[in-house]
Amino acid sequence: MRKMMVGAVAVALVLSMALCAAACGDEAEGVVFAKAYDGAQLADAGFDRHACDKALQGDEGDFAMICESAEEYEKLREDLSKAVEMKSYGDAFFEQNSIAVLFGLCSGAGDLDAKYSIVGDALTVELNGSDELRQRQYCVVLELTKQESSAVKTLSVAKNAPQALDDLKTSARQDRLEKFVLPEHADATIEDVTLAPFLGVFDGAVVAVFYHGQYHGVWPDVLEETTIGDVTFSWPKGYPIEVWKDGEICELSEAYEKDIVTDDDLQEIFDNYTLL
Repeated sequence: MRKMMVGAVAVALVLSMALCAAACGDEAEGVVFAKAYDGAQLADAGFDRHACDKALQGDEGDFAMICESAEEYEKLREDLSKAVEMKSYGDAFFEQNSIAVLFGLCSGAGDLDAKYSIVGDALTVELNGSDELRQRQYCVVLELTKQESSAVKTLSVAKNAPQALDDLKTSARQDRLEKFVLPEHADATIEDVTLAPFLGVFDGAVVAVFYHGQYHGVWPDVLEETTIGDVTFSWPKGYPIEVWKDGEICELSEAYEKDIVTDDDLQEIFDNYTLL
């Protein structure tokens, strides 16, 4: 049995690029490595996602850690070395530069292509993988100047998800809106419902934490622990992992009891949730 606590992180892939201020959509230069990994390969690599002083959060759980010093980066590199080989940077590099390390899930297997842009204070990364529904873990390493790293305040990760995946996620959000949010908040729209984090699709079932934005309240410090099958999850009270399939939404434990998700699915969901 493996136990997960909020804030633990598994790792995925590494992509290193020289980053400059660019117009949105410009192709990245200096891509050294880009690859997706199965979560099970990396679940034991674990490092502290809060180890860096500056962090950015994306809409679906993607996040970026900004390393401002060689000491910060080398600790991260040491943890990541259990999964991938990372370029080493000395003190001289960090006198003028910083490193941004991004993590999340994307559709794809094997090599990934990437584009990036920085517009104002927004860092946008576009990932292109294979056309499949299954989600795999990724990691992106970017080289930034000190000016860029100090300016960046928001993160957006655009993914070339197949239309079938986008359709499933939209249907899940729409059903959540109609059945859970609109009855109490008539002004709510689908934009108020996000999958944060989105944990993957398993045989047509969308697994995620459904977040209602301004209608959901404050993220609590109290944790709830739940054992499902042979896996123990821990999540903030009021923010359980839930499952949507064919218009119905239930908690992960119920989905497991109904055989909507399998033991293998549970392990992958655990690994993905650990990452995000």
